[in-house]
Amino acid sequence: PAATLMTPSIPSTLPAVLTESQAEQLLDVAEQAVATNQYKGDGGAAAASGSGSGKAVGKTADKSADTVNRNEAPARADKRDSARVVAESQRNAAILELLYATGIRVAELVSMDIVDVDFSNRTIKVTGKGNKQRVVPFGLPAQRALETWLEQGRPVLARTATDAAKSRATNALFLGARGGRIDQRIARDIVHRAARVPDISPHALRHSAATHMLDGGADLREVQEMLGHSSLKTTQRYTHVSIEQLKNRYGQAFPRA
Repeated sequence: PAATLMTPSIPSTLPAVLTESQAEQLLDVAEQAVATNQYKGDGGAAAASGSGSGKAVGKTADKSADTVNRNEAPARADKRDSARVVAESQRNAAILELLYATGIRVAELVSMDIVDVDFSNRTIKVTGKGNKQRVVPFGLPAQRALETWLEQGRPVLARTATDAAKSRATNALFLGARGGRIDQRIARDIVHRAARVPDISPHALRHSAATHMLDGGADLREVQEMLGHSSLKTTQRYTHVSIEQLKNRYGQAFPRA
């Protein structure tokens, strides 16, 4: 009976980690959401345009400008809502890609400004704990997601901001639905909804990025630099996870395991 008792979990030793395939699936969910919302947005806009033009052609002579404006207002509101939904899905995809690609903390993500992204070198400047700055590289999928967000999605959400929000979020990399700088709670919720399970958090993406880097042959010191750990001992947690995965693969592959 004693063998069935669970030992207390120790978060500082074995953090939650996604497999590489699970991480890909999570990011695919975000990409699919962008594609689906864009399709709905285009379809909705076309339908609204078609219905509005049909009414205008049939009764142009006996409609005042005020009546036309009242009829067109709901279509314009629907179009704005569709554009906002698409923009939010583009933002969510960029957030997920960047969190996994760089392993940054959610607090570091929400504090980033547009100027912190260097597309020419494909790096970001991160301000971590104790105001320490570091430079972290990111990959092509994250670059594409960021470019789409900055070119298409961000301007849409920026237009919804109040004057007070605009003044505080003029340079913010990621915006919330009301045009202000996104907060940590919303960023966490984005990850939870994409993963579809509550225990997968932005920190799980950070753990996963570190573990996958080590599995791919990265040096422990390199991962320490990427994560912004002041102590190598903190980074060594991820070697335990990698060893567990190695043991699993060993058991599957070695004939005398």
